[in-house]
Amino acid sequence: MNLALILAARENFPEARRELETALASDPNDLKALTALGMVQGRTRDASAIPTLRRVVSLDPNSAEAHLNLGIALADRQQSDEALTEFSKAAQLAPQQASTHYNKGRILGDLRRYDEALPELRLACQLDASVPDAWFRLGIAERESQHYDAATDAFRASLRLNPKQPAASYLLGQSLQSAGESKTAIAAWKEALATDPNHAQALYSLSRALAKTDPEEAARYRARFTALQAQNGAGERARTLSNFAISAAQAGKWNEAIAQLNEAIQVCGNCSSSAVLHKNLGLTECRAGRLQDCEAELRAALDELPGDAEILKAIQMLEGMRTRPHL
Repeated sequence: MNLALILAARENFPEARRELETALASDPNDLKALTALGMVQGRTRDASAIPTLRRVVSLDPNSAEAHLNLGIALADRQQSDEALTEFSKAAQLAPQQASTHYNKGRILGDLRRYDEALPELRLACQLDASVPDAWFRLGIAERESQHYDAATDAFRASLRLNPKQPAASYLLGQSLQSAGESKTAIAAWKEALATDPNHAQALYSLSRALAKTDPEEAARYRARFTALQAQNGAGERARTLSNFAISAAQAGKWNEAIAQLNEAIQVCGNCSSSAVLHKNLGLTECRAGRLQDCEAELRAALDELPGDAEILKAIQMLEGMRTRPHL
């Protein structure tokens, strides 16, 4: 089990899972091993995390941690009502634990039950004021409840803990604008863009807010917003072509797949999917036997995706093939 924990910390989840299953073969009811297995299954998006963590709850029904872990797994699978039940039990069992109230509050917020979410999130922030996301979610609940001053305070608290949150800066601006503080709102939206220059909502809000006071600056933000919208459209078209290419490759239609990926790269330009498209083209060319072409694509992708395991493995394979005498 300890070896599995080390492997999981290194994100080697398949090996960690094997070690945990070996441990459980010796003691099927070991709570630590079962909990660790459920967490590993959750990290790999395996639906079996839920039955594993249900078993932990059945073996230790008075454990707040067990209910909390099961609730998180259920929330990850979009089973919000069941997750809320588990978070509520965890909060009852550990009323002074911030994480139980935070998770109950966040799932209530996701369900748009803000009146119920507010006391949970306020208590979570009171019990532990060092969690940026708790303040962020409290800000959302306060804003949705039209408590704009309270929302402003919550978003500012979140940003003090983690300044690099464009969503928090944007929503801070929205709350300030709703409270009638337009100039401060503009500063918050600009801060969002300083962290994320392509934050579409901040660009749009600035273009509208500055339309009367500074038409030229407003026009610049509007032009950036329009260009971003066009780029996003190109990215969507590129992703569609990439999906077609993957289907063609799975059917062994290599020429068709390569042509579609090349077209996707042209359509994409500098869109956010560019590196992944070059990676997919490189891997497809490798599988089609076009080794010189594929290495060039993979190395181009590696510049944008350093450390990508699939790219590194493919390049290592190509380098190994070159050292063999028959090649």
